[in-house]
Amino acid sequence: LWFGTKLTETIPKPHSVVEFPLSAIMLKAGHSMGCKFPDKSIVVVVDDVVEPQTKFETSRTAGFDFGLKTFLTCSEGFKIESPQFLKQSLHAIQKASRELSRKAKGSHSREQARLNLCRKHEDIANRRRDWFWKLAHNLTAQFDVLCFESLNLKGMQRLWGRKVNDIAFREFMHILEWVAKKKDKLIVYVSQ
Repeated sequence: LWFGTKLTETIPKPHSVVEFPLSAIMLKAGHSMGCKFPDKSIVVVVDDVVEPQTKFETSRTAGFDFGLKTFLTCSEGFKIESPQFLKQSLHAIQKASRELSRKAKGSHSREQARLNLCRKHEDIANRRRDWFWKLAHNLTAQFDVLCFESLNLKGMQRLWGRKVNDIAFREFMHILEWVAKKKDKLIVYVSQ
């Protein structure tokens, strides 16, 4: 599928033609650990949207701090523990990885073992993403303004490695920003 430099493109659908101004397009495929599941590919077309004003329904503001022991610590006093999905499934991933390394290169059984390992990684990513969406909706239902400290994730990753990747702060923030935008809530970043 090729898109030219025009701002308006015509994309044919069965039985209809739709014209709209094209501002961005994102092609997503099921890629994790070299996995390619063509049935999980998706095309997302993003149109220009006017940003609405923030609605203050609960009149509550809260500050949050990310941590390694607890996922979020709220200024209201409660803590949200991280499920650490990778740590929970690490034994199964190590076992699947060992099975993959024992298979002969180019064999059908190696391809099956590779897909098995990919499914395990994808399962972890899906469980983590599901938990992030539920948490984002929960936080935006409780608070109108959410304040977060801006983090140096590259530096944290150098120090703590796999644990920072397992917690996936950046992925959570992208989801939270999207949910907050949909619910007209405000997210504020405070520099360190």
